[in-house]
Amino acid sequence: MKSLIRTVLIAGAGQAGAAVAFEIRAQGYEGQVILVGAEKHFPYERPQLSKQVLQVGDNELRFIREPDAYREANIELRLGLEIVSINSEENTALLSDGTLVGFDRLVIATGVRARFLPGLSGAGVTYLRTVEDALNLREVIKPQSRIAIVGGGVIGLEVASAVVAAQGSPVVIEAGTRLMARSLCERAANFLDSWHRQQGADIRYGVTVARYEAGMLTLSNSEQIEVDHVLVCVGVQPNQEPFVDCEITVPQGVLIDEFGSTANPSIYATGDIAVHQHNGSFYRVETWEHAQLHAEMVGRNILGVQNGYNQPVWFWSDQGSLNLQVVGSAVSGREVCRTGNREGSFSIFRVSEDGQVLGCTSINSPKDMAMARRWIKQGVRIDHHALADMSIDLRKCIV
Repeated sequence: MKSLIRTVLIAGAGQAGAAVAFEIRAQGYEGQVILVGAEKHFPYERPQLSKQVLQVGDNELRFIREPDAYREANIELRLGLEIVSINSEENTALLSDGTLVGFDRLVIATGVRARFLPGLSGAGVTYLRTVEDALNLREVIKPQSRIAIVGGGVIGLEVASAVVAAQGSPVVIEAGTRLMARSLCERAANFLDSWHRQQGADIRYGVTVARYEAGMLTLSNSEQIEVDHVLVCVGVQPNQEPFVDCEITVPQGVLIDEFGSTANPSIYATGDIAVHQHNGSFYRVETWEHAQLHAEMVGRNILGVQNGYNQPVWFWSDQGSLNLQVVGSAVSGREVCRTGNREGSFSIFRVSEDGQVLGCTSINSPKDMAMARRWIKQGVRIDHHALADMSIDLRKCIV
């Protein structure tokens, strides 16, 4: 298989794209590897944009690999370029500089972009997706600054914490009825609400933004809020436009099978752009760990390994001094709450009727999360009564 593949073209130079490139080299592939990225930076870790980059004094961008590593691995970087279109019959890609690149395997790892809201753009409005966006946002997060954050998801809450740390005042505008509604159960969401309010955040539910003009934000209920800047983080859209003519896309992104392959055997997809199918529904997994591990699997499968992907979804969020982690399902099955040994720490386990651990949400409880991740991977069954009892060691909850 390796000898039949002369060129692997990777569209997207983010976490997933870089992981594919280095994994196929680790597997002994000696052919050409071309990594095309729209940004001019070397591939960097995106989670830092709403965390470390916003902190005053932490200016260093953390790369996925040091620049010399690409040269040593003979990975050809074409940065500041995008793939404009694909000829899937001839296996060629047209780049934005007019270059035509042939490939034997194409890996689509172009990720997603921020979803824009009508009427919210221009001066005073930020959509956080690139390092430039983060640096611009950091410039306006100052003491006494009032920052409106449209969207109460992970990014919005991490930025709210950064605003509080800078002695500013965040105002979170959430159209739904609770924070992180897609990712958390009601108990965890309510805790986040209380915690952020105690830190100094103003949170408004059930309203949207009607317009923003000259520092004045008007909400759907006609309330007006004077703010210094607006951050919009209300979801994403897949960067799939160059690939729609290849008949491998659905509205959510590029559709793949369990091996990361599309309907075209020469084309794979991974990272945030990849769409998985389960019980007739389509979904994307937008987490750091998935972008890394799934991409490594795709790298191996390109070369003929054919391993499926069965890792439980896991993500984390640092919000000031609060560390939130979620693995597996946050809403299925029985809810079993285990209080931590210090104030503000607890875990919410999700357990099936026969005792199998389906998921866990932890707040400042990394040991609980480490155990939960192990249990889910191993299909462990536990006694939920023992699990709820803090006097019983976690290891003794297994049945």
